[in-house]
Amino acid sequence: MIWPIYKRVLLATMTLGSIVATTGVVHSQSWVTAKKCIRCDLTRADLEYRNLQNINFQGANFTFANLQEVNFSGANLSGTRLVEAKLARSNLSNANLDAANIVKSDLHDTVFLRASLESARVLQTNLRGAAFIGAKMRGINFADSNLKNADFRNSDLFAANFANTDCRDVDFGGANLQGANFSGAKLDGVNFNGANLKNITLPVGFRVP
Repeated sequence: MIWPIYKRVLLATMTLGSIVATTGVVHSQSWVTAKKCIRCDLTRADLEYRNLQNINFQGANFTFANLQEVNFSGANLSGTRLVEAKLARSNLSNANLDAANIVKSDLHDTVFLRASLESARVLQTNLRGAAFIGAKMRGINFADSNLKNADFRNSDLFAANFANTDCRDVDFGGANLQGANFSGAKLDGVNFNGANLKNITLPVGFRVP
């Protein structure tokens, strides 16, 4: 299921020089060449289908932005603010989202292959069907998010918080879940095969198959 999503994103080849945010900010060709938009205010920006790979967006504000099927592969999104943003089916492979604040956003079927989301806050967010294979997510907070059918195989989730999440049919095969908190989480059909489950907190009455 990952390849069709990945393929659609990679086919988005529109250039950054033509991007016009709904805030009225026109991003110039010099910004494209510089490959950086640090602490930019992109509130309500419509960047759907754009190719934004390897751009430095550190600290940028994407509140209410439309980022569906965007190619963010290799981009620096550390410390960004993504509140009620739309990122469905986007490509965030090898991207840096450390300490990002993602709240009430839609990221269903998004690809995070080998991405870094250490200490990120991903709250009340739709991540159904997302792929986090090989991602680094130590200390991430997924509280109250929908992770149904997500793929976390071989990812590092040390001390991650999954409190009150929907983790039904999630694949944690081979993942590092040491110290993770699953209090109140829905874990029907979850796969923990080969995962490090040392010191994890599970919902009352749940036993690992």
